[in-house]
Amino acid sequence: FERQLRDGEALVAATLAEQRVLIDRLSDEWSRLASEDPLTGVANRRAFDRQLAAMTDAANRDSRSGAVFALAFFDLDRFKLVNDGAGHGAGDIVLKRFADILRAGRRGDDLVARLGGDEFAILFAGIRPGNLRGVLDKLVTSVREENWTAIHDSLRMTVSVGGVHSDELHATQRTPASMLRVADERLYAAKRNGRDRAVAGI
Repeated sequence: FERQLRDGEALVAATLAEQRVLIDRLSDEWSRLASEDPLTGVANRRAFDRQLAAMTDAANRDSRSGAVFALAFFDLDRFKLVNDGAGHGAGDIVLKRFADILRAGRRGDDLVARLGGDEFAILFAGIRPGNLRGVLDKLVTSVREENWTAIHDSLRMTVSVGGVHSDELHATQRTPASMLRVADERLYAAKRNGRDRAVAGI
């Protein structure tokens, strides 16, 4: 009887261990889905807001180079014409390809996010102020030079970008909202100035 009892206890322990592994896997998958854009696989707005808040707080507490960061908004120019002319299926492929371009241009700890529609953002961790404009210009060029005709004949895409570096704002004025506002204003400045360009203060 004691042997049967030990065997039963071992079986229960093994079953509980398997259930814990399954629960952990499901928890990890739920966390991933809760922070990931389902179409493009990049971070979603929720994950972006959380990371922006953390990076802003770190920059305000420690102004050393490791805590500085930059924020850039990206908006595909005339994207509505893609959906209207080529269909939403082609539009989805364009968004996926665009997300791939942004991912290819990020550095180690940078976060690429889709905020909604054709609006994307990157949080650049630890970037020096003088390097931001060059990084953004390269991404603008990559979008312009991408072979979009592979998706649809005569398709050509460009992007407008607004960027802001944390060093541009004094700690007393540096908040997620103020960073978002400046990046948004510069994005629309890029649109007004002819699209297919980046506007950044540094």
